Amino acid sequence: MTNCTLCGLESDPLFATTDHARPDTKTEYLLSWCQRCSYGQIDRTFDPEEISTFYPSNYYTHSKEPTKFRKATSGEKLRTAIAWRFDQGSDFRPSELSPDYKSICDIGCGKGDHLRMFKALGFRTVGIEPDRQARLAADGAGAIFDGTAEDLPRDMVSDHFDVVLMSHVLEHCDDPIKAVSTPKICFQTMERL
Repeated sequence: MTNCTLCGLESDPLFATTDHARPDTKTEYLLSWCQRCSYGQIDRTFDPEEISTFYPSNYYTHSKEPTKFRKATSGEKLRTAIAWRFDQGSDFRPSELSPDYKSICDIGCGKGDHLRMFKALGFRTVGIEPDRQARLAADGAGAIFDGTAEDLPRDMVSDHFDVVLMSHVLEHCDDPIKAVSTPKICFQTMERL
């Protein structure tokens, strides 16, 4: 049994599964579910070396090239259509920000797509990314540092940014509460958002 990361109450085992993206690996992972929060989590933590094995060398953030995804299955198309009804397929855009904003830190910047967009508009761009190959692909998008939302690089702790972006990050975190708390504590201008 594990305790829910969000509320701390005991979570119930839901099911065990293997990693569908790595069919040769037979390790089973137990997914626990918190009835109170409706939050599921894998019933263990992983060290950084283990985590790196989940991202193959051809992972989409490992190249500066535009992302090309395989053709979606019918089920994936249905899931995407349902999700689109909620968010309208919108992505974060500079036009959503005050014209006074001039700096951005993208935590989990991947290959730097967001940073490149903001850099082209004259922003000071800084990225934090734990994956070495993705950091290499983000070269030229701004100052790129090794780190995570839960464990920011020491060089960043006292820096100030007008915008702190975390897109597609929380699902990769062992401790999502710490992940959303750490930047707020460290980046003192966060409250302006």
